[in-house]
Amino acid sequence: ETAARFKAGLENAIPEVLRDLLKAYVVVRFGGDELLPLFVKLLYAEHGEVRQAAVEAMRHLGIDRVSGAVKDLAVLLADPVPSVRSAGCEALAWLGADAAQAVPALVDCVHGDDELDIQVSAARGLTIIDPNGVELAKVTDHTKRDALIEGLRQLDHVGRALRRLLPPLWT
Repeated sequence: ETAARFKAGLENAIPEVLRDLLKAYVVVRFGGDELLPLFVKLLYAEHGEVRQAAVEAMRHLGIDRVSGAVKDLAVLLADPVPSVRSAGCEALAWLGADAAQAVPALVDCVHGDDELDIQVSAARGLTIIDPNGVELAKVTDHTKRDALIEGLRQLDHVGRALRRLLPPLWT
């Protein structure tokens, strides 16, 4: 009963309070299986701070639970708020290979985002999710491939892991 009232109150809280409540709620760990649908719903909240807090809170639920929300996390890569896009990139990278279906959204982020930090975060995510570039080579059409190769070259400071992605794209 307490958990149900708490969940109902979350939807009407102001962003700052909601962020703190989400973190506290996860720490208490009221049934993670019940929380994932709530956090996914909050990924579509009106306030960017709430969306970002939901992403951060989801990470406390564990990879096995959050892997079911890859599509919803990938949607955040087109969010109008840079910190939400960044949190989305980081969460997908944290999921690793379980986030393979997000590779196209990360590719779009690498060569289409206006923020260099987010381009770098997306590129790092690609190196973790698809370290050999196998999924990347499958989903990248030739037009995007040329733009992506150029974008990855410009982000060369990301390091060796990023450079491993380039050879599969050249074929």
